Amino acid sequence: MKDDLEVQKEILYSLFRTKHIGKKHTPINKLCKRLVKIPCKQIKHNTNSLIKKYLILPYPTGHNIDIRLNPRKMGEIKEIINEKMNELYNI
Repeated sequence: MKDDLEVQKEILYSLFRTKHIGKKHTPINKLCKRLVKIPCKQIKHNTNSLIKKYLILPYPTGHNIDIRLNPRKMGEIKEIINEKMNELYNI
């Protein structure tokens, strides 16, 4: 299992890569399907901690709560995922 900080980076990077910022939102279950190497229970736990930090905003829908990145915190989010982006692009 990965530690919480690594999982949070994966979640933020996945939402950033798929451009779920502001009005565009996605269910947590789809995020679990996208990040198959991480258990869904751990993703849900870390998603809640990111919501408490206001990096992710909840979006209530009829089926469940969807999530999206907070556009006001994009500078902080980019700093967090900068290491992940550098790892991928400097192969």
